[in-house]
Amino acid sequence: MSKVLELLRASSIEVAIYDQIISNPSSDRIDEAIALAKRHHSEFVIGLGGGSALDAAKAVALLPTGSIRDLIGKTLPSSNYALPLIAIPTLFGSGSEVTKSAIIRDPILRFKSGIRGEVLFPKIALVDSELICSVPMQILRESMFDALTHAIETLVSRKNNPISQMISEKALELISGLLPKLIIGERSPAIDDALGLVSLLGGINVANCGTCFPHRLEQAMASLYRTPVSHGQGLAIVYKSWLLHAYPYAKDRFDRISNFFPGKNIHQAIGEIIGQLSLNCGLKDVGFNQNDIPQIIGNISGATTNDPIEGNYTEWFNKILIESL
Repeated sequence: MSKVLELLRASSIEVAIYDQIISNPSSDRIDEAIALAKRHHSEFVIGLGGGSALDAAKAVALLPTGSIRDLIGKTLPSSNYALPLIAIPTLFGSGSEVTKSAIIRDPILRFKSGIRGEVLFPKIALVDSELICSVPMQILRESMFDALTHAIETLVSRKNNPISQMISEKALELISGLLPKLIIGERSPAIDDALGLVSLLGGINVANCGTCFPHRLEQAMASLYRTPVSHGQGLAIVYKSWLLHAYPYAKDRFDRISNFFPGKNIHQAIGEIIGQLSLNCGLKDVGFNQNDIPQIIGNISGATTNDPIEGNYTEWFNKILIESL
């Protein structure tokens, strides 16, 4: 942050700082940041941080007349007003710097969903690998699993296309080379550069193809966690069960993914990666029990028809959650 402030002040730009955003950004804190921006008559917003900070910055840039809570779960028209946003990620994985959604948690309704629309696209994304040099290794591993899920889900999603498939496969190629290094804790400028590219590619695809059931489930779970859980960890909890059931509906594309992990099928490859990244836990390990499943399902929002799985979505969600306990 100090470098950004130095550059802005050197250009005689007045800066108002809000630095109270936490993981799974909540609407009440975003409302505080919006009030700060309005008091200072802000002309643009800079989001500096991980996916939560960038999503919060997108929401602040909307400058709603009421609470940001009123927009959670809605898709905004392109005519909606927003301040110009500069997105500067300091953690690679979410790709939020190039997506058109802001995932926000409403602590009152215990509901987490996205505010979506082209108006949320940042005007500028500054991706600099030097900014993640101090990120702890386990946080990097969890973020890389998020990036892996973006590559997988945008390849098998119903909205995929030939160009998005090429982007997914490039991301998978990079990830397959990065994972062994992250698992043993290796870091270098070249690794950090590759992490930034993987995250960026995933964000581009998410903006165009969307994600699948695991992201719908994790967002619904995140409103109800009794202990802090990262987005990557939450995805890992449901991923093996989802893969088991999604595989028959997109077998050829899942088999293409497993080609990046020689000698293993998709289930073996992802199961092994989850274990090696220290993400192998279940819903019970983060405080859930079977009685919580109806509430999780009731909190699901976003596009459910993008997943390759066919049939009654509620029944599939219930099955995946039970198997993920």
